[in-house]
Amino acid sequence: MTSLEPIGEGPPLVYLPGLDGSGELLFAQEDELGTRYRIHRVRYRSEGEFTYDDLVRDVIEVLDEADVKRATIVAESFGGTIGLHLALAYPERVERLMVLNTFAKFSNRRFLRWGGLLIRRAPPRLVHAVRYAIDTPTLALLERIPRDRRRRFLDVARRQPLCGYARRIELLEKLDFTGDLSEISVPTLVVSGEVDRVVPSAASRELAKRIPGAILRTLPGVGHAALMTPGVSLLEILQNWPQINTDEHS
Repeated sequence: MTSLEPIGEGPPLVYLPGLDGSGELLFAQEDELGTRYRIHRVRYRSEGEFTYDDLVRDVIEVLDEADVKRATIVAESFGGTIGLHLALAYPERVERLMVLNTFAKFSNRRFLRWGGLLIRRAPPRLVHAVRYAIDTPTLALLERIPRDRRRRFLDVARRQPLCGYARRIELLEKLDFTGDLSEISVPTLVVSGEVDRVVPSAASRELAKRIPGAILRTLPGVGHAALMTPGVSLLEILQNWPQINTDEHS
């Protein structure tokens, strides 16, 4: 695991990306977020049969190399599952944890299994064609992501090693965090896209209920690609975290 070139000045913020693993899909938020934070975007390892413990240790190495003792962790989708592991294993390194469109256990494991088999066994050209056929209408019609952002997303996804992508899917297929969440002690914000078709909002509600003191915030009309959605401001979400209505508290 490596970190891309830091962006901005201010207190440290570490971004843990989704299944793409690139650290590059924060692009729509970086300019605004960089006015208040120094952003460390993590790129996951791709080779070998790595585990969640490996990925968590990699995050700690990124923090150590940047001489960061404690940081705000923003963790998206698959990255949220790493963020939860990190908060359990190294709470002293987490100033606060925001998990976005993530879960304690993925409900549609059959979908993950078939996706993993496709990536492992099909020719890369076919894998990319299937992803293009699924992602393009989803992002355009269901999530209303602008064309330039869709193109950048697809370009980033196409450049990522498929072996790492497949291994991350395998980790998700086996993930079951439901029994451990009560031990998380860091301040936690669970953010959910109201119309997320990958991670239903019910999964985020359940996650927030199981983490002591966690706060739940739902983004109206927003899907899984929340950080690419026009009008969604990660900086605003972080700045308003202490002021979020207590009615949204888990």
